[in-house]
Amino acid sequence: MEQLIESFQTYYGLDWAVLGLGLYANMLIANKKKIGFLINIIACMCGFSVAVISGQFGFVVFNCIMIAIMGKGFLNWNAEKTSTSQARQTDNRGVIAEI
Repeated sequence: MEQLIESFQTYYGLDWAVLGLGLYANMLIANKKKIGFLINIIACMCGFSVAVISGQFGFVVFNCIMIAIMGKGFLNWNAEKTSTSQARQTDNRGVIAEI
């Protein structure tokens, strides 16, 4: 129990925020919710802070890469939906033609 309390004091609860936000964000992404990417970016920022405090610079780099990946996923979310809907057109007989 003391270790649990100490973890809140050492990392200001940011390590627990990473856990909660990361799980919630991945659940949202799995349910096709775009907001999951933004929540995951917040989780990675918390993870970045914990990594800096603890001096684990490999995790600093990892969190920077994950922030970039999540940002790209957020920005490309609508682009994928638009390109797939434009790739399929229906002719006057109701036949779907791939472009």
